[in-house]
Amino acid sequence: GKPLALQVTLQELVARGEKPAGESEPRTQAGSKAKLGVQLEDLEAAVRERFDIPRNVQGALITEVVPGSRAELGGLTPGSVIMEVNRKAVTSAQTASQAISEVDGTLVLRLWSKDGVRFQVVRPLK
Repeated sequence: GKPLALQVTLQELVARGEKPAGESEPRTQAGSKAKLGVQLEDLEAAVRERFDIPRNVQGALITEVVPGSRAELGGLTPGSVIMEVNRKAVTSAQTASQAISEVDGTLVLRLWSKDGVRFQVVRPLK
């Protein structure tokens, strides 16, 4: 026989529904999705780089806005960071979701986006 050069890629065989060792899912919070209509994610290094978020910005990244939700009607957009909920600082998707769940009425959010920092009022759906 003639020599044959093969290019081979080795990786761990993973059972369906499991994650490979060392791979983790982004930490997201779904509770805020039902209450406000947003999906939130923690500001980890990869997320900061992808959305060009400065290191001094703390809070929870909005990754999804549900069509027709309070969030959409209130002008929230993916890529913005919730820094405060009703004047209470948030440091993660979990703390933002918790703060949002504690409010039944109007929310006042302090948001960071590429356009700067602003306050946004989000009213309950009628």
